[in-house]
Order: sequence, then C-alpha cells, then structure tokens
Amino acid sequence: MSDVYMTVAGPVTVQTEEKRSVFEAWVRRVSTESEAKAVIEEARATHPGAGHHCWAYLVGPGREIYRSSDDGESGGTAGLPMQEVLQEAPTPMSWPW
Repeated sequence: MSDVYMTVAGPVTVQTEEKRSVFEAWVRRVSTESEAKAVIEEARATHPGAGHHCWAYLVGPGREIYRSSDDGESGGTAGLPMQEVLQEAPTPMSWPW
C-alpha cells in the first residue's frame, strides 16, 4: 500500500483587494528552507514596491522547521496567522522518503 498525503500540486497565486490595498498570496511546495527563502526573495523581486512581504513556511517531514514574518506589520497579525493555517493542515501519517 502506498502512502497518501495532501500536498501542493503546483504553484498557486491569488490576488485580492481590500480597502484599496492589494494582497497577493503565493503557495509553493518546497523541500528545504533555502527553497522557501528563495520563494520569498522571488516575491520581493517580483513586487519591489510592495509595502510588506509577509510570509510563513513549514519544512521537513515533521514540519520541524517553521518560520514566519510580519515584515513590519503589527506583530502577530500576518506571518503568525499564516503559519498557524499551515500547521493546522493535515499531517501525513508517513512520508515517502
């Protein structure tokens, strides 16, 4: 029997506008912390004029590496809520590696 688990099938980008502010969310599958940091840098390079680049990521079979940043927004209002959503996603019973 093969292991079954949920993951990101491919890159997803969603944009929304709220009170004349534009928010763009990027969801990417990464395998390492350096890959996660590269996605953050790609977002910064793609939108250099953005006021904030808030982010969160989880890496590793047990999600043991996790980081988030509000990037100047009020503390705990952006990065941490994103991280909590990721942490609440179903965890696989076992991983394929």
